Amino acid sequence: MGRKPQPHTPLVDEEDGQSVHTQHPDETPSWGMYVSVLPALSGPFLFGYCLGFTSPAFSSNKHHWDADKLDSMMSLTSDQITWFGSVIALAAGVGSLVCGWPVDRFGKKMGMLTANLLMLVGFVVLIATPVVVPKSMPDSEIPGGHRGPSMGFDNTKQVVQLCGARVIMGLANGFVCVTSAAYMSELATLKLRGVLGAFFQNAVVGGIVSSYLVGMFTNWQGMSYFAIGVAVMGLLTSFIIPESPQWLVSKGRDAEAEQSLRRMRSSDTDIKGLLDTLRAQVEVRRQSEADVARGSLMTELCQAPRGKALLIGVGLMATAQLNGISAVAAYASQILGQVWPTGNTANSFAFYGQLIKLTVTVFASSLMAKFPRRYMLAGSLSGMIVSCTLMCLYFFDDSLPAALVMVGYVGYLVSFAMGTGALSWLMLGEIFHPNVRATASSICTAWNWLLTFYISKTISVYRSAFGGGDDPSISQHDDNRAIGYVFVMYGGCACLGLIFALTCLPETLGKSYRRIERDLLGRALDTPADDALAP
Repeated sequence: MGRKPQPHTPLVDEEDGQSVHTQHPDETPSWGMYVSVLPALSGPFLFGYCLGFTSPAFSSNKHHWDADKLDSMMSLTSDQITWFGSVIALAAGVGSLVCGWPVDRFGKKMGMLTANLLMLVGFVVLIATPVVVPKSMPDSEIPGGHRGPSMGFDNTKQVVQLCGARVIMGLANGFVCVTSAAYMSELATLKLRGVLGAFFQNAVVGGIVSSYLVGMFTNWQGMSYFAIGVAVMGLLTSFIIPESPQWLVSKGRDAEAEQSLRRMRSSDTDIKGLLDTLRAQVEVRRQSEADVARGSLMTELCQAPRGKALLIGVGLMATAQLNGISAVAAYASQILGQVWPTGNTANSFAFYGQLIKLTVTVFASSLMAKFPRRYMLAGSLSGMIVSCTLMCLYFFDDSLPAALVMVGYVGYLVSFAMGTGALSWLMLGEIFHPNVRATASSICTAWNWLLTFYISKTISVYRSAFGGGDDPSISQHDDNRAIGYVFVMYGGCACLGLIFALTCLPETLGKSYRRIERDLLGRALDTPADDALAP
C-alpha cells in the first residue's frame, strides 16, 4: 500500500514575494512525467540541429568544393552562405517576441506543437529548393571549368527560398525558447527541476552533434529528411502529452490540472495540496502583474538595482556571444577546412569536438550547483582565451603542427560548455526582480539573438576585411591569416568578458533575490537575522 499523503501547505517566499512550489517527501515523480518530457525535447533537439546544419552542409574549403554540398549545388558565395547561417537568429528573436500571447492563450502544449510544425515546413521548403548546379553536371559545362565561388550562375530565387526556409526554422526556434524549457520545469518536481532544466541545454547540444554526425554520411538533402522525421515524431507525440498543470490552473481548468498532476506524480502524492500551491502561485503572479500595471514598468526598470541588473543581463549575453561561439558552431567545418581541406576530415573533427562538448555539458551541469558562478564563468572565459590563442598561432604560421588548431578548437568548445553557455542563462533568471523578470529577460533574449545574427553574419565580412575571402587568387596562407585575425577579435572579446565577470557580476549561488539585490546596491543586509532568512 502507498503511504498516506502528508498535508501540503502552499507557501510564499518572504524574500521576493513569490509563491514557491513546495516539496515534501511524498511528492515523487511517476514514469508519466519522464514520458511527457521526452516529446518536449524534440524542439530543443531540432533547435541545435538547425544551428549545426550549416557546417556539414557546405564545402569545407573554397579550393575544394564537393559536388553534393549545398553551396556547390546552389552556386553560393560566402556572403550568401552567411546569410543562410545567420538569418535564422533574427527570425528566432522575432518568434520569441511574438509567441508570448498565443502560448499564454492556447497553452505550452500547443506552442510545442506549433514549433514542430514550423520546423517541418521549414525543412520541406529547404529540400524543395531547385538545384542550380546538379551534382552530375560535368566541370566542362561550368563557367571557369570547376566548381567554386566564381561559377557565376543566377541563383537569386534559390537564395530567397533557402533563406525563407531558415526564417521559418527560426520562428520555430523562437517558440521552442519560450515553451519547451518552461514546460519541462513546470512538469518537474522541485528536486528534479534543475535536472530537467539541464535537459534543454543537453538536447540543444545533442542536436548540434547529430547534425555533424548525419552530415558525415549524407549530404544536405539527407540531413533535411532526417530533420523532417524528427519533426514528424515531435508533432505526433505533442498530441498525447498532458498540458502544463500551471497553465491549466491559470485558466481555471482545475479538474484537468488535477488529471495532469495525477499522471505525473506517484499515487502517494498529495495532489490536492499541490493544486492549492499552484492556485497560490497564480494568485501571487496576478497580484504582481497588477502592481506593475498600476505603476510603470519602465520606472521599475530604471530603479537602481533593477536597472543595474538589466545592464548586467545585457553584458552577460554579450559575454556569451561576442567570443564567436555562434560562428564556430555554424561554420566549424569551414574553419577546420582551412587545415584539412579535402574529403570529410574537417567535418569528422568538428563532430568529435562537438561530441566532447556534449559530454562536458552534461558533466558541467552538476558543477554549477556547487561552485561560485562568477568564478566558473571566469574560468570558462580564460579557457576560451587560451584556446583562441592556440588557433591563432597556427593560422598566423601554418608551418606549425596542425594539431594546434584541433587542440584549440576542442578547448574552445569545452571551455564554453564549462560555464559561459549555460551560466549566462542561469544567472539571467536569478538577477531580476519578479516584477520585471519577464520583460527584462525578453529584452536580454532579443539582444542575444541580435548578437547571434551579428556574429554568424560578419565572420565572412571580417575575413574579407583582413585579406581573405572567396577570390581564388587569394592564397591559402593569406586566407589563414585572415581567419587568425578573426580569432584575435574573438579572443579579445573573451578578455573583455573576463574583466566583466570579475568586476561587475554579483555572486548568485545560494542567494535569494533580496540578497542579490543588496549586492547590486553594494549594501549589506540590515541585520544578521536578515542574512539568516536567505537560503
